[in-house]
Amino acid sequence: MSSLRGARTAVKHAALDGWFALAGAHPFASLQAAPPRLFGALLRANYGSRLQAYYVASRSGPPVLFIHVPKCGGTSVGRALGRRHTPHVPAAAFQALTPALFERARSFAIVRDPLERLLSIFRHFGHSIFASAEEQRRYVDLGLKADPQAAARRYLTDPAFRRRLMGGTNAGRVGFTVSQADYLSYHGRCLVKTLFTLDQMAHVETWLADALGETVAIPWVNKTKQAPVTPSADLVALARAAWPADYRLWEYVQAHGGLLEQAAGLPLNVSP
Repeated sequence: MSSLRGARTAVKHAALDGWFALAGAHPFASLQAAPPRLFGALLRANYGSRLQAYYVASRSGPPVLFIHVPKCGGTSVGRALGRRHTPHVPAAAFQALTPALFERARSFAIVRDPLERLLSIFRHFGHSIFASAEEQRRYVDLGLKADPQAAARRYLTDPAFRRRLMGGTNAGRVGFTVSQADYLSYHGRCLVKTLFTLDQMAHVETWLADALGETVAIPWVNKTKQAPVTPSADLVALARAAWPADYRLWEYVQAHGGLLEQAAGLPLNVSP
């Protein structure tokens, strides 16, 4: 059984790496433009029936569903929910494959400053407890350690650099290159009901305690100890041009104090 699982994983990794090499992006970001039937068929082929297991039962009401956007505090939230591993599954997959349950559930997610998220992705390569030896090598060889702002500028302007950094890595395979908006929306509208900003974990704890009917404490897991980088104005401008929907989403939640209820339906389509 373990050898069969290993063979399936190898095939999946090869397919993801091949797609990334051709498209320069994770398949999910590319396939959102596919016709709905094809999109659903591809999701079923990838996820099967296992998505129901990601809903968390509540003592006081509907089930709770956490949409884990990479590098947005999701590992910590997953541990608070009793999960050792919390996969990065887009909200659109739950809506397509478990529509009735998704509609009933209290879904939530955490968002953060898009450029801070990119710099956190870079730190993953060098310092994360999940980083592979190859990712740690690229952290040094591609300049992420020496000059993260210069590396971020290259990431935002040079597709070849993005391929060199992410291609053939677990970070690329699990969706680190997918935007926050693509994780949380479908065809330009947010699917998740409640959104928080990363700096408001106390709000998340309070909300989860109410949603689950029990006390919840969120531990900080996989947090790097590096000092934060203050990005230059031109780098912020590049990031805004690359991820306009992510900035719209993050700033809108931030303007509501880091907690936005009734976020489902929020339009995210904006011009760069």
